Amino acid sequence: MRRVLGVVSVLALAAAGPALAQDVDPVGSYEFNTMVEGQSVNGTMELTGSDGDWTGIILAEGQPEIPIHTITVDGSNMTMTAEIPDAGELLIELVFDGDEFTGTWSLGFDGGELTGRKVST
Repeated sequence: MRRVLGVVSVLALAAAGPALAQDVDPVGSYEFNTMVEGQSVNGTMELTGSDGDWTGIILAEGQPEIPIHTITVDGSNMTMTAEIPDAGELLIELVFDGDEFTGTWSLGFDGGELTGRKVST
């Protein structure tokens, strides 16, 4: 009887399919590193808000504060946009693995990769 219950349990789990990735909670403090014009740049991001109404700021070495205008989350992916005066739209796309992330940024014809982690919620 136990064997039959075990088989039924395995079949039920298989029928349920793979677990859906849980959405990243964007609210919190982040540290990141990227390269800009061949130079390593460290920075932080502070994201606030709730229920899809998120905003934030980016603070990067040697740069003025950059306000984030949009933040969207889809599973383990997070996308942000910001407008930089005289430069255009900054697009950041991140993929999370726990609190760690990798991603890309683009601004006009420039762009690069970035890595970082969420340091607090």
